[in-house]
Amino acid sequence: VLGERHEARRRGRLPADGDTSVVTAADDEGNAVVVVHSNSFPRFGAGVVLESGLVLNNRPGRGFDLGASPDAQNAPAAGRVPQTTLHAWALEKDGAFFIGGTPGGVNQLPWNAQTLSELLAGASITAAVTNPRWALDDQDVLTAEEGTALPAGTAVARWLPRFSHRSVQQLLALSASGPHRAAADPRAGAAALAAY
Repeated sequence: VLGERHEARRRGRLPADGDTSVVTAADDEGNAVVVVHSNSFPRFGAGVVLESGLVLNNRPGRGFDLGASPDAQNAPAAGRVPQTTLHAWALEKDGAFFIGGTPGGVNQLPWNAQTLSELLAGASITAAVTNPRWALDDQDVLTAEEGTALPAGTAVARWLPRFSHRSVQQLLALSASGPHRAAADPRAGAAALAAY
């Protein structure tokens, strides 16, 4: 079904979108990876989709700007890597190793920074992915979920109910001496599970 939807989108039968997904995984040997994959083939790329639904070509970057001056970082050019919102992270703290990431366009970096700040302050992995979030829109307007801790005097354009933002933070806590632990943000249907 996923492949059919992407094929229909590619042929112009469905509206284009900016889907981004994240998968975080680790094995018993301590290998770990965070993959943040974003499709922007309506703007760049051919949108080649296998029957399974796998998109073969990832975006060259949401940041490519056709209107930018030729010497700008985000102007399309051979071999150039534009600035992008794709962002994942790793943290080593008190003998523990954490990795994670989230989709979210312009909010990937802020949401990841909020999660990292909470882990550095001692939050559990569950709290770090479920605590209230603030976000910016494309015009830098600040919205925040009820209960978000913000500096005094911060101008919030709109307060939202808990779990209103589209953060889908995934977090793994890797341990050399015990089982790995995982947490996934419930805001948009993320799941944490063990596979053997």
